[in-house]
Parts: sequence; C-alpha cells; structure tokens
Amino acid sequence: GRISLFIGIVASLAVVALGSTIGIFAGYFGGIIDEVLTRVADIMLVLPQLPLMIILAALMGPGMNTILFVVIVLGWTHIYRQIRALTLSVKQYSFVEAAKAVGASNIRIIIQHIMPNVAGIIIAAFVMEVVVAILVESGLSFLGLGNLSQPTWGVMLHFAQTDAAFTWGAWWWIVPPGLCIALLG
Repeated sequence: GRISLFIGIVASLAVVALGSTIGIFAGYFGGIIDEVLTRVADIMLVLPQLPLMIILAALMGPGMNTILFVVIVLGWTHIYRQIRALTLSVKQYSFVEAAKAVGASNIRIIIQHIMPNVAGIIIAAFVMEVVVAILVESGLSFLGLGNLSQPTWGVMLHFAQTDAAFTWGAWWWIVPPGLCIALLG
C-alpha cells in the first residue's frame, strides 16, 4: 500500500496545484489566456479518459513516472474548472473591489482574498484526487502498464490474474488488494 498511497498523494498534489494555480489566474485575470485554457480544458474533458490513459501509458512505457504523468495531464481539468468558476465569483465580492480601490497588487489580492475563499474546494479536490490517482494506478498496473517490479495493489491484482489465482481458488491473492482499494475509495 505504501507505493500506491505515495503515487496517490504525489499525483493529487501535482494535479491540485496545477489545476488550482491555472484556475485562479485564469479566473482572476480573464482575457485570451482564460479563453485558451478553458477551450483546452473543454477538449480534455470531452476526450475519453480510459483509452487515452492506456495509450499514453503504453507509449511512455511502464513505470511510476508514467502513471504520475498520465494522472497529472488528464486530471487537472476538473479542478481548473471548479476553481476558475469560484474565482470568477469571488473576484466580484466587495472586499476584493475594496482591496483594488486601495491599491493592493493583484498577487496580494489573489493570496489574501481569493485563495482563502477557494481553499475549501482545493482541499476537497485533493482528497478526491488521491482516490482517483490510486484507482488509475491500480487500473493501469492491473493491465500491465505500471511498473511490475513495484508491489502496488494493481500489480498484485495483475499477477493474481495472470497466474490464474481465481481458477486455483487462491482468494488471498485477490481479496486483500481489492479490499484495500475498495476501502480507500
């Protein structure tokens, strides 16, 4: 479980940091950059995620870095859209307008006024993204696209499937990793 949790936490930190940063800046500043980022996010959301993950993982080769890359590239869009929408709302509040009126810099407004108001969404997105990253890692490892030399829950299920554990009645190969994934989810 250590490697699965590591992948989940690192990937979710990167996804949340990337999506939140881009969402806050795009929502606060707007303009052409906001339009381009929103269109990129829309395109990424329309693409089928599972086939795209499998293709990316197969092209890049097995490994922890591949899984981290796949999760980060495909995971930032949901958080970006949530944070951008909330930032668009918060920047209209009177305390943000007052900060602008007294001459506060944009970075100061973002750090002191916008970020505390979107922190709840960021924390909730982090918790949910840990589970998503572990499920992606488990799924790709089960398909043989992860690093098979590292003992993750997905690799354990992969070897249980390839060694016909279910046929032999070796439930202890299947139930513990499957139960850990289910309980974490």
